[in-house]
Amino acid sequence: MIKFFVAALSDGEGNVSSTRLIAFISAMCVLSVWTLNSYHNGTLAPVSVEQLGLALGPLGFKVLQKGKETAPAAPAAPAAA
Repeated sequence: MIKFFVAALSDGEGNVSSTRLIAFISAMCVLSVWTLNSYHNGTLAPVSVEQLGLALGPLGFKVLQKGKETAPAAPAAPAAA
C-alpha cells in the first residue's frame, strides 16, 4: 500500500514530487473537513466551489508546471584519446 502512494506521488524518474505531495495533503484536508461536517450534520453536505478550488487548485498548478519542466541534459561522452 505504501509503494502505491510513493509511486503515485513520484515523477517519471522515481523522485517524490513536492507539488503532488502538497496537492494530496490539500485534498485530504478538504475531504476530511467535509466528511466531519457531513457526519456532524447527519447528511451529506454539498461541496462548495471554494472547497473544490482548495482540493483541485494544486493539481492545476501541477498541470501548468508540467509544460515548463525540462529534462536534464545527458552527460557528454568522454572524448576518445
